[in-house]
Amino acid sequence: AGVKVIRTQRGRPAAARNSGIAAAAGAIICFTDADCEPMADWLVNITAPFDDARISATKGTYATRQRSLVARFVQLEYEDKYDHMAREERIDFIDTYSAAYRASALRGQGGFDPRFDYLEDQELSFRLAASDHTMVFQPSAVVYHTHVESIWAYFRKKFTIGYWKPQVVRRFPDRAVRASHT
Repeated sequence: AGVKVIRTQRGRPAAARNSGIAAAAGAIICFTDADCEPMADWLVNITAPFDDARISATKGTYATRQRSLVARFVQLEYEDKYDHMAREERIDFIDTYSAAYRASALRGQGGFDPRFDYLEDQELSFRLAASDHTMVFQPSAVVYHTHVESIWAYFRKKFTIGYWKPQVVRRFPDRAVRASHT
């Protein structure tokens, strides 16, 4: 279908995303994850805010088809965050599972920091926000996701976030008190 696949050597997500940024030729660079299935209108919706030249990045949402109790709980947790972000004119956090950036903003910040094995998208978002880039929430840009289905997998994910979050907050202490995502 005309897709170019870029492979990286044993890198973490930040390094792989940076390889994509380096290879991209467009003015807008979009991201989703391998465990996501974008809705048919996702690309149109995730890029729509870029009609405004002031917008540097957009964030979409997760949906799920799962019915297990843990997966539904995870989805509700995200929906609570979405309700919070929907009230914000600007946001300061973009997850790469449903994201679009101006290529100039990504390259101007040096891309994702490969020293972060996890939450590299949050660290980049806070850098963009600190540089006064405008990021917005685009709830109509939906990707289906398969959430964890066991309580242990949920706790493992939260533990990993708990490890990497202080690494991010160390760089951006003001985000420990308030961020549009939490």
